[in-house]
Amino acid sequence: MTDRCAAFAPPVVSANPRARTGPCGPRRQSASPTASAARSQPGHVGTGVPGATADTSATNRSTSVRSAARCSLCDIGRAYRAGTRVTGTRKLGDVGRAAATPRWLSHEEQQIWRGFLAVNQLLFEALDRQLQADANMPHGYYVLLAMLSEAPNRALRMSELAELTQSSLSRVSHAVTRLEEAGWVRREKVPDDRRGSYAVLTDLGWETVVRTAPGHVAAVRANLFDLLTPEQVHHLAEICGAVLDKLDPEGRLRLTRAARGAGS
Repeated sequence: MTDRCAAFAPPVVSANPRARTGPCGPRRQSASPTASAARSQPGHVGTGVPGATADTSATNRSTSVRSAARCSLCDIGRAYRAGTRVTGTRKLGDVGRAAATPRWLSHEEQQIWRGFLAVNQLLFEALDRQLQADANMPHGYYVLLAMLSEAPNRALRMSELAELTQSSLSRVSHAVTRLEEAGWVRREKVPDDRRGSYAVLTDLGWETVVRTAPGHVAAVRANLFDLLTPEQVHHLAEICGAVLDKLDPEGRLRLTRAARGAGS
């Protein structure tokens, strides 16, 4: 049986003709005659207090509107699952129109997408294991050290590190604190900005990068480039370029500019 995912493939219509659930859940059964009679008795208008009276006109109108909305949603849901066209004056925005006619992934596209997700997760897990074993640091910390080692004067503002790693400033600050404790990084105040600070790679941090880089590069080669032919590597570069042209056409990220061979 072909594996299907509700997030990427069309929903499977149930063959049970008795199933009558809609987007708002199962349709409620009509109340029993006894319950209806009890609600119609004076003094029982939803207050829970015998003999209490209240103006029920507003409540009844509100209940009628909610009931009509629920029925409308259920009718639309049943018509969509049955493949019939829903008529009526419904105004849909761009999101509503996109949801009404989704471009489901084909079987081949589903396989490619899931393969991309698996490669992305497993590759960085492999790189993280190598760095933990060789340098006792996670991959994220090595990225920060590598960025600092390539920067002028081995220093970057904290906001620049956050932009480079696509992380929040608080997360970067926490990571830099841990790197400070290891003696690999120190903070320096920005002269013209009282709130800003630099992260500066120390000599010990530089030695750590120099010592760790060969094993990291070997892991990247072993888990990616050595598995591809030169032609496949070229295709991978074209694929990355096409996606980056969509996601970052102006080259806001330094990593995008580096991937295009542009300066920082």
